[in-house]
Amino acid sequence: MNFHNLVNEENQLTPNYRLNKKELFFDIYISPEQEVCVVGRYDQNYIGWCSFTKVDSKSHNAALLDEITNSQWKFVSNEHRVLGERYKEIKNWHVFRITKTLYKDEPYFYSTASPIYFKNGSTFASEIHHFYKHEKAKSEYRIIDKKYSAILKGYLLLLDSDESLYYLRVKPLIDLIQSESYLKLCPDANVREIYLQCLEKCKQLYNTYMSEVR
Repeated sequence: MNFHNLVNEENQLTPNYRLNKKELFFDIYISPEQEVCVVGRYDQNYIGWCSFTKVDSKSHNAALLDEITNSQWKFVSNEHRVLGERYKEIKNWHVFRITKTLYKDEPYFYSTASPIYFKNGSTFASEIHHFYKHEKAKSEYRIIDKKYSAILKGYLLLLDSDESLYYLRVKPLIDLIQSESYLKLCPDANVREIYLQCLEKCKQLYNTYMSEVR
């Protein structure tokens, strides 16, 4: 199979500290259209792998885990440099994480999707498929109430403030909004858009608050 790692010589950079190459983990971003972006990380700042696939490409995804973990990551970069103009789009996709860990004194992968410990590529592929189907179903149940977009618009109004300490006042609402991240896979594009606007407001409030307290 052909696996194309987008982290390459053209977008590489030099880390400003020593990377621990034994603690690799993966973020799996999934779009409402079932496009998948697999990002292999050294840590929160630097990546060594980035490739695209599809939710239903099970045989490809099963083989992909072996390729990611056994191939040499020749270059180091970050998501912004590698994803370029698609960076913001993909960061708004739904995401789950897979980490390398010890389980019963043996090396395993741990997926936050099920959650489950596993060793093989077929389970990796199944986790991608399960996460998409399960989270999409949650969003579909949520919008059975046709008024839910109006509720989100109400949240948006409540989040509209320039006060530096307003973040603390609405932190429970922010927690509630962030807990509904499955709405990033909602089949209703209008609901998805309003939800992403809410997340952006939450981020702005947090940044304003942190600028005040630093």
